[in-house]
Amino acid sequence: MKRWGDRRAAVEVTERRELLRASEGDGWFLLLILRDAAKASGPVQRMSFADEDERPKAAAYLFVLAIQISGALIFVWQQLPEFRQIVVNPGEQLQHDTFSDVVTVGILFVMQISFWCRLLYIPIPFRRPNMILNHVFLFLGRLSFIFGSALFSIVVFRHLPELGRETDILLSARRGIILVGCLFALFCTSLEVERLGQAFEGDKVGK
Repeated sequence: MKRWGDRRAAVEVTERRELLRASEGDGWFLLLILRDAAKASGPVQRMSFADEDERPKAAAYLFVLAIQISGALIFVWQQLPEFRQIVVNPGEQLQHDTFSDVVTVGILFVMQISFWCRLLYIPIPFRRPNMILNHVFLFLGRLSFIFGSALFSIVVFRHLPELGRETDILLSARRGIILVGCLFALFCTSLEVERLGQAFEGDKVGK
């Protein structure tokens, strides 16, 4: 093996000398130097360029994901008092709160804009098998929709049947539309977290 390597190196040196003798200037010598430098540093440069291209995508993905998760947490924190009131006093219509409705609609729009922008324009940058992260994010995705499911069950199966004749129909309809929109936003967020978990799936997952 050592003799073969020495012979190959000698052949390369001979070829270079012949090329230099056949040329009448220093152009070929410069081209040889550039070619050897490109062979030595080409893969490293391509790798560094790939890393630089992936960083903005990863930052954009984490940004829109953080917006969705933050919006879901703010929505749950804001709706907890009303959730308790519905559980304790089913059938009693909640007082009109314009500020709360505006904040809820704002959170809904921000979460939906982030979700659809991510889905249409930003691919998930993390694509590597990791069984632990796969199960953790799938669990968080299912867990994030528990409050929405509980709220829907309380409103539909306990609160609405107890409403009396003095109920403001328009106010109830408006809040019902807002509730459905927020539940859909929570569903999209849980789906997004589950998709992140699926990005860490490997060949051994599920076997």
